[in-house]
Amino acid sequence: MVNIYLFFAWEDSLIGLISSISGMLCVVLVAKGKIVNYYFGIVQTLTYAYIAYG
Repeated sequence: MVNIYLFFAWEDSLIGLISSISGMLCVVLVAKGKIVNYYFGIVQTLTYAYIAYG
């Protein structure tokens, strides 16, 4: 909920929202020991790299 609030409060881009949510999901899934966390980690890394490059 905090990510969604900050998305609107700071008028962030949609790719920033995707990056932050996928990063949080990756951390939660790592803590639970799920292998699917790698997909969310890749999405977060790629979207953050695009943001940082820009």
